[in-house]
Amino acid sequence: MKKISTFWLALIVGVILEGTIAVLAKMFGAEFTRFGPANGFSSCIYAIHLPGLWIADRLPSSAAWLGIPVIIISAIVLLSVIAVIVISILRRFHAGKSKPAA
Repeated sequence: MKKISTFWLALIVGVILEGTIAVLAKMFGAEFTRFGPANGFSSCIYAIHLPGLWIADRLPSSAAWLGIPVIIISAIVLLSVIAVIVISILRRFHAGKSKPAA
């Protein structure tokens, strides 16, 4: 069986996690004005999307429509980078365990 590359696996994980976060946020109503320290889930969502919010805030007014896609893509990139780190560590650990002792 062919092993999927770390990059593609991490990208898939990032997309799935961002989709899951969006669905959970919609289900629990953790959106718009409900951000803050009183709502732990929405604070986590805010922290994950903060780099995208920062980038979207600096877009010119003529490109304001790019705000939401920038936020979503930056969150996917952030989650994919975290997934690359975790997958690399797990693959190294697994490769070390599977070698027979001499």
